[in-house]
Amino acid sequence: MKQLFTELTKLTVTSILVVSLYACGGAEERKIKYLEKGKAYLAEKNYKKAKVEIKNVLQIDPKFAEAYFLLGKVEESKMELIKAIGNYQKAIELNPELNQAKINTARIYVIAGTDHTIKEAMRLLDEVKKTEPENIEASLIAATLEYKVGSKEKATKSLELIVDKDITLVDGALLLANIYIKNKQYDKAKSLLIKSSENNPKDIKIRMRLAELYANGLKDAVSSERVLKELVEIDPENFTLTVALSGFYARTDQIDKAEVILKNAIKQDDDDVRRYLMLIELLASRKGTNIAERELLKAIDSKPELYSLRFSLIKFYNSIGRASEAKAVLKQIIGEKGFDVEGTKARNELARILLNEGDKLGASVYLKEVITEYPSNNDALLLSGKISLANQDPVSAINGLRTVVKNNPKNSEAALLLAKAHEINAESSLAEEVLKRSIESNPVNDITHANYARYLVSKGRIDEAVNVVDKAMVYFKESYDLLSIKLKIAGSQGKKLEVQSILDLMEVADSSKADVNLIKGKIQLSKGNMDKAIEEFEKAFEKSVDKFKPLELIVKTYVYNKQNNKALTRLQKQLEINPNDAVSNQLLGQVYLSQNKVNDARAKFKIAIQDSSSWMVPYSSLASTYISEKDFEKAVEVYQNAITKMLNKSTAQIQLAGLYELQKDFVKAMEIYKQILVDNPTNKLAANNYASLLLDHGNQSDYVKALDLSESFEKNQQSALQDTLAWAYAKTGKNAKAVEILKPIVEKSPKIAVFRYHLGYALYHMGDKAAAKSHLEIAASSEQEFVGRDEATKLLKSI
Repeated sequence: MKQLFTELTKLTVTSILVVSLYACGGAEERKIKYLEKGKAYLAEKNYKKAKVEIKNVLQIDPKFAEAYFLLGKVEESKMELIKAIGNYQKAIELNPELNQAKINTARIYVIAGTDHTIKEAMRLLDEVKKTEPENIEASLIAATLEYKVGSKEKATKSLELIVDKDITLVDGALLLANIYIKNKQYDKAKSLLIKSSENNPKDIKIRMRLAELYANGLKDAVSSERVLKELVEIDPENFTLTVALSGFYARTDQIDKAEVILKNAIKQDDDDVRRYLMLIELLASRKGTNIAERELLKAIDSKPELYSLRFSLIKFYNSIGRASEAKAVLKQIIGEKGFDVEGTKARNELARILLNEGDKLGASVYLKEVITEYPSNNDALLLSGKISLANQDPVSAINGLRTVVKNNPKNSEAALLLAKAHEINAESSLAEEVLKRSIESNPVNDITHANYARYLVSKGRIDEAVNVVDKAMVYFKESYDLLSIKLKIAGSQGKKLEVQSILDLMEVADSSKADVNLIKGKIQLSKGNMDKAIEEFEKAFEKSVDKFKPLELIVKTYVYNKQNNKALTRLQKQLEINPNDAVSNQLLGQVYLSQNKVNDARAKFKIAIQDSSSWMVPYSSLASTYISEKDFEKAVEVYQNAITKMLNKSTAQIQLAGLYELQKDFVKAMEIYKQILVDNPTNKLAANNYASLLLDHGNQSDYVKALDLSESFEKNQQSALQDTLAWAYAKTGKNAKAVEILKPIVEKSPKIAVFRYHLGYALYHMGDKAAAKSHLEIAASSEQEFVGRDEATKLLKSI
């Protein structure tokens, strides 16, 4: 028995050993199998499946560096760059000799372009060169880095050597070609791109750049068309390429060809809403909005279940200024879909339209419905944040926008709004940190760089802003936003030639923008070139959806140059198309006023009001004609009419309250401000004006009420609001607190007499009469009108 037991024991131990070995072999085999499948999916750009397979590898071997490297590649391919860096760093930690992970990380760091990431990129590249001094990818990134922060000439020579050594390096060829194009060395760029396309026969980016070069630099439309056709043949299912070819035909006025291409694209995939939208945009711009609308309605009838088409119709209506029809479609979707995905989206979109129209209360109703149902809905929180900012309520804005940025760190708009909220809340360091993190989260978005640069400009840190813009423009050469910042800086520095050059680049970057032509027109006007100014304003008029600003500039240019007849002729041209057009009648009224034809002007303002009853401008113009004649009763009637017609009536209410203040009827003015605050408790302008009236024309109990109204202004950086708060502290006997707030305000705006008076008053009642005297003297001797001048003089005499 003992012998039998021993033999059985030996057999069992042996069996366990065999099974264990088999199991180990199986796990290793599965790991290799998962790894190869992950690589295959990655090569096929099936990132979702690739990620699953690589995660399977890590379940078997959590310390497998190559798996983390591949996960990094998956995330980088999806533009999830923060996640990519995290995986690459883990791979490097597990295997410090994994140079490719260091190279990929350095490449992302260079794109980010912050001082910290550039230093990190340099460190990683140095590590690679120690073991692989001839690594061509590392050399390419180093040359790119040199171009961004060092000598452009040296970097260009390095790039030429690298590309000559390995023409298959697409990124290198593209960067070098772009440098040539920037320097107008078009033949060199053409030769390089042709050679690169021959050596990278399936690469799309190279051929796209070549097509752009033929079209824009070399003005060779035939060659551009040929290359674009080749691209479509290479990848016929790539809609981006179809759009490029269609766009080429549209730009060269071959509209029928462009239309055929887009209609064929719809047949290829009739569930892809982008295809319908591209066709509609083409038809609207080249064949008329009626034809475009019919085409879209026909598509909706054929595919009623495709709600994205209805949202396209809404976008179309918004683009042509038919907001009422857009709202009707949205309400229909809400009725059909409730709080489903489409219904929720419709509520947010309806809120967005109402907000654009100034109806903050109406927008808030829909947003509250969404947030009640879905507390973390990013769109609703973002729009609510905008409303809070408009109401000067930064704390509420911060609370909601933090959630949006946490949910989606790449949301550059949310990051910008959050930074603004922190800035209003006197938290500048937090504002800057948000914008820096936005770049780190989304370095391949030019807007994140532009947002940070604008912040630096607002702080007067011009050199830093220029540095941010220049680094970003290495990658975003045709970024309209980045160019607009360069324009602002160049303009502030009086660099006229640079301004003109930037404007030309901006027009190339986005020819649909009217702003460039408006600025060009103003420049021509400043030079006395009226005809050229009018030409630019007319271009802006053609591009603009909102026609008021360009047409106003056209008319004012004629009037300023004493050519009223030309102004009238230009407006009559518009009125022949639509005799009731609000914009044209409003401007015609202004021309008549300049000729002292008050009755004719009033007639035109009234037509403008009838045509666009929710537009405040003609109401204000009409009221001003009565105010100039001191016919306050009729002016009041105009504003009261406006209040009944406005979606956002607070603007009209504030103007009416101002009219009552002008008549020194402070009780009525305060009643209006009080009503505004009942409708919208966060309206800072109404709260400020109401508090000011209570402080200047009230009693002790009114001062306490004013302090309650203005306490939320403490973190607001607007001097007028802070002055009201300080004045409330002074009037309620809290003079030390008033002085604390008023001193930096006076330092910032030393010439504002009322600020000096309030500071002098507070210092006087603190007992510091010597300090009070200097401020009261400045206030009393000022020619500015302000409430309290007599009191300032009285206090000064008592010292």
